Amino acid sequence: MKSSRWGAAALVSGTFTVLAAFALATGQGASAARVAADHQLPQTYLLKLDEPSTVRVFRSNRDEGLVRARAAARNQKSETARAQNKVIGDLPPDADVIYRTHSVLAGLGVEAGSSDMSQLEDIPGVSAVYPVVPKHPENAYAVPFQSAPAAWQATGFLGQGKTIAVIDTGVDYTHSDFGGPGTETAFENAQADENQPADPLLFPNSKVTGGVDLVGDGYDPDPDSDTYQPVPHPDPNPLDCGGHGSHVAGSAAGYGVNGDGTTYTGAYDNSTDFGAMRIGPGMAPEADIYAIKVFGCDGSTNVVTEAIDRAVDPNDDGDPSDHVDVINLSLGSDYGSVQDGDSVASNAAAQMGVTVVAAAGNAGDHTDVSGSPGDASRVLSVASGVDAASIEDGAEVTIDGNQDKYAVTRAVKYDWENDPDLSGPVVAAPPSNDTACSPYAGTPFTGKVVLVAWHDASPECGSITRGDNLAAAGAIGFIFGSDSESFSAGINGDDVIPGVLMAKSGADAIRDALETLPADPPPVTVDGTEVNSVTQTFPDDNDKVSSFTSRGIHATGNVKPDVTAVGNSVFSAAVGSGDNGVTFSGTSMASPMVAGLAALVRQANPDWSPLQVKADIMTTAG
Repeated sequence: MKSSRWGAAALVSGTFTVLAAFALATGQGASAARVAADHQLPQTYLLKLDEPSTVRVFRSNRDEGLVRARAAARNQKSETARAQNKVIGDLPPDADVIYRTHSVLAGLGVEAGSSDMSQLEDIPGVSAVYPVVPKHPENAYAVPFQSAPAAWQATGFLGQGKTIAVIDTGVDYTHSDFGGPGTETAFENAQADENQPADPLLFPNSKVTGGVDLVGDGYDPDPDSDTYQPVPHPDPNPLDCGGHGSHVAGSAAGYGVNGDGTTYTGAYDNSTDFGAMRIGPGMAPEADIYAIKVFGCDGSTNVVTEAIDRAVDPNDDGDPSDHVDVINLSLGSDYGSVQDGDSVASNAAAQMGVTVVAAAGNAGDHTDVSGSPGDASRVLSVASGVDAASIEDGAEVTIDGNQDKYAVTRAVKYDWENDPDLSGPVVAAPPSNDTACSPYAGTPFTGKVVLVAWHDASPECGSITRGDNLAAAGAIGFIFGSDSESFSAGINGDDVIPGVLMAKSGADAIRDALETLPADPPPVTVDGTEVNSVTQTFPDDNDKVSSFTSRGIHATGNVKPDVTAVGNSVFSAAVGSGDNGVTFSGTSMASPMVAGLAALVRQANPDWSPLQVKADIMTTAG
């Protein structure tokens, strides 16, 4: 069973209103959780040991003073290491240790055969064994839509002194949204030495104040993946290479980017001119970010529990007094179990004082689709909602001599920076194969850009198949004409010819012209594309639940998700761009909105427990 980089139930009221939050300032069991898999394939397990966690020891000694509590916790880390070494000696011969934990629980992450679970349970010193399902990664409009500026102005709380751990693909600390130099060159230089300690002039900085890479760029534990490489190679540099984590971090706590690409340093209140900004600020624009990289450049991860453990003890010395305030998990696996190791660790972190926020998942409206770790009872699980505006790429189209720009999303497989842009005369695919899902005879589209039909809700075939068929038929580019005005997802397309998915209004205009105007001279030409150049607005869609968001009661009886935030067409920091952004959709984008809000609530109410923070956000949503 696989998951998405990001669970489940009757939705609690609509998109939350931030200001209101300040006004109040699994029955499945372990046996069912055992993942069915071919016994030849590796399975990751979390082994919980009989030893207490360092956090538990710290808390039990807190009444004797901070010095005593810290010393006891550090001593317990040593005791845990001895217990771990003893268990390691009793592991099956084919088992490999991929990580150790001591903060949220005393444990070991172990990769073994899927038939080894009973043997692992019988090891002396092991109190429980939890399978770990691989997890995959799943704002200028979204943040003000959720009333953040009003909350900032009314309370003065911007997240100052609070830290959000972003457990994801890393963070591009060179981006101007995070106070970096804001140039592509700075990122390229940092990327060249990504497995070495970062340049101290770049990281840590005023925004990304710490972090770690637990796996390395080449890590991918999915045995079905072309990039399979299950051995983590940790390093101290959490630079992003996948792009997901930077986008998430920007939504949670980015400073914002001015129209000229520089870091925004102005006021955060009702006077903030969001319309003049290239990228709007995150929900908690003065909170710190602690970047924990758990993904390589591609694929899934099995080290989420290790990352949670590190967030509870960032310097890994056994003393949890430096723990982060909020953890964001824009990741997950569908149809998850509350006995998944990452769910267990998430609940443990919440019990120890850290607010944990997780994406609900992108599996739609299906019974029991709730995923882990969002299905954990103490975790704040976030569904995706819609706001009125989105920033999209644009295609310049000339129809009968009149030029206009239409919203598109560009194919991700094509090298837009180095290869020719989409340009040329447009023709329509024939009705007999208007989707391009079947190969064409010969090369009927030589020198042409081809308009083909795309049914957004249920495409007949994928974008790669269509792109390959069109390239083989001589096309120099393609336009997938959607029957939807908004984009529920992007397209892969083709790496040989450029192509875009175009919103319905543009596709209809092209199709009508091709059907009614003379074919000579060509009535329609496309004259290039431009990133982030079209703003779409759909006022009637405000506060609707995104079609893709997971929902539906879980078999354990948990009602999930807990709250909804904007996750549809969110514009935030683009990795490696220096100062630009990109639009993503998913519950991954909604989760950091709530993580930022949780930082504000914790700032307003420093003595509240994670359950109180969760209850406040849920009961003031609306």
